[in-house]
Amino acid sequence: MPLPQDKQFALAVTVDFDAHAAWLAKGRNDPAILARGEFGAEVGVPRLLDIFDRYRIPTTWGIPGHSIMTWPDACKDVLARGHEVCAHGVYHENLTDMPEPIERKLMAHQIQQHLDVLGTRPRGYRAPSGSLSYNTFEILEEFGLDWHSSLSGRDFEPYHPGRSWRSTRTAPPSTGGSTGCWSSRPRGSWRTGWPSSTSAATPWACRPPTWCCGAGPTPSTTA
Repeated sequence: MPLPQDKQFALAVTVDFDAHAAWLAKGRNDPAILARGEFGAEVGVPRLLDIFDRYRIPTTWGIPGHSIMTWPDACKDVLARGHEVCAHGVYHENLTDMPEPIERKLMAHQIQQHLDVLGTRPRGYRAPSGSLSYNTFEILEEFGLDWHSSLSGRDFEPYHPGRSWRSTRTAPPSTGGSTGCWSSRPRGSWRTGWPSSTSAATPWACRPPTWCCGAGPTPSTTA
């Protein structure tokens, strides 16, 4: 990715505005836990927005539909202050082993929540809980999303997830019984080539002990 003249590095800053959703998705709904989510919405979001304003840092926010519906004004403020909002699930659901029809329905629902409340259609996606199914990439293509920030297959550069992300559990008949890198249900563009959506790498250095940051295709802050 080319940098502006005289700039040596670019930093993409992203925020996950999960609020209550991250806890409710884990079955945690006691008042003490939910207060943490409320703090994020009522205190954390305004505080971060003020900091980003002060230093003129454009960012990308992953916001679940639950947060959009619960704190619509805060989410609108994120957009109004020049930041991008990407899709981040409906209720911070875990996609691992989720049936394909349900995952597709949830994708349609979260996009509609963005349209109804924020008036914008998200261009990007960050998988809630950091989990994907073998159907996720095809669903992202189907709904026309340009990028997702859900994988850690590179350090910092965007890339197209390739065939190595397909499961070896089932080989299609056309392979003659070989155990190539295929999904257990190969079809569509995944059968013939790379997905059109681009993955923005989440650097491993930023993962432990918490997901402190991620590299998404946001407007860059350069130095």
